[in-house]
Amino acid sequence: MTPILVYDFKNGFPQTLKFFAWMILEMFGVFGINIFPKYSHQSISSFSLYFLNEFRETIFAPSIYISSLVLLVIVLINLLLIFKLYTKNKLKQNYIVFYFSTVVLIAGFFSQRAESSAYMTMIFAYIIIFAALSVNYLTKLNKIIFTLILVIIFPILNSN
Repeated sequence: MTPILVYDFKNGFPQTLKFFAWMILEMFGVFGINIFPKYSHQSISSFSLYFLNEFRETIFAPSIYISSLVLLVIVLINLLLIFKLYTKNKLKQNYIVFYFSTVVLIAGFFSQRAESSAYMTMIFAYIIIFAALSVNYLTKLNKIIFTLILVIIFPILNSN
């Protein structure tokens, strides 16, 4: 953004103003108000199916149902982790920044509903970190049982 801002300071902010105008038009599109009729968003159901399929390919799951279950478990474990950290007053700034940026990124991703694999690359790192936090949390609950389960599950998933 720095080159754009330097250009705008010299030329009266034409690009920055157009960017903010574009953001306002996009916000209308999220709510179903299309200023430009030729540009329409995908339906939430078709986009959710696309997102789950892309997530399935990311974690190498054999079916979309397994990937949906894995995603649900990861989200629930992370919500439980946030709740436990918050109740123990151990919620650090890095967790707050990570979860807030994740919510903003995914909200923007779903508001645009652009079915493009290029947008999924922005979410890959978050998916990996979410999964790692979930596995780390599970292994801390009962180390022997969950470690055995993970040692059994990962080779099975990798063989698929």
